Amino acid sequence: MKTFKEMRRTGEVKRGEANSVRLGNIHEEPGFNLRDYEDPEFAQGIEELAEYIAGGGQIPPIEVRPREDGGVWLVDGHRRTRALNKLFDDGRLPTDASGDCWVRVEPFVGNDVQRTLRIMSSQEGQKLSALQIARGYERLRALNLSVSEIAAARHKSTSHVEQHLLLLNSGNGDVHQMVSAGVISPSLATEVVREHGENAGQVIAEAAAKSGGKKVTAKSIKGPSVPRKLLDEIQAAADRLYSSIPDSDISDMAVLGSFEVDSSLLNDLCVLVRQAREALK
Repeated sequence: MKTFKEMRRTGEVKRGEANSVRLGNIHEEPGFNLRDYEDPEFAQGIEELAEYIAGGGQIPPIEVRPREDGGVWLVDGHRRTRALNKLFDDGRLPTDASGDCWVRVEPFVGNDVQRTLRIMSSQEGQKLSALQIARGYERLRALNLSVSEIAAARHKSTSHVEQHLLLLNSGNGDVHQMVSAGVISPSLATEVVREHGENAGQVIAEAAAKSGGKKVTAKSIKGPSVPRKLLDEIQAAADRLYSSIPDSDISDMAVLGSFEVDSSLLNDLCVLVRQAREALK
């Protein structure tokens, strides 16, 4: 593997105040970036960054590593590089006498695990989607990191990592599409996948249709429910009412019919039941 020192000797890397390489010699490694290049938001971010650079805005050096076949591989700075290429194609970047544009770079030192963690932590000013993060976790698993090791490296809980991996590996492409479109949150989608398996997409789609274009919530998925606290209060009120009835009256229904129930206890129970009915609407 070539080093930056060797590349400076051959002129592939120019050293002034900082290392720099020809823009055309910066290569994107196929499949390395976790982002979806077809995402309109990503494309819009490139447009905005290009205009920022064209207006004199400064960007940090792009992190790269030597490429055996010449030039360098991108490690961090995919959006910046695409913005620079757009400006170069439009003739809006300064060039040298040979027509080359030189870009400031920093050498990245680290292994495949560290490179993956780098692009997950950088995010270049735009957050990665849940599925993009999940793809990063899957790549780290393929590099023999355990779930707990990934969680520690990312400063996340193990359940966070497990939920993302479950969602990614569920095989539910329709669920992935709805998560990406913002129809349902990743965490709720994971719950639905865990409960309904391959039918999760249909369950979410039906809930989305009922919601009238609003984001699917746990209530729209599971239907209305009575809060656990309210159920506990109903149970306690019923117990108090039951305890107020003498044992002899409980065992003898004829006597029970003539027993005068404590109206305040009965009223408490009725109020709570009404609240439960309202919660189920």
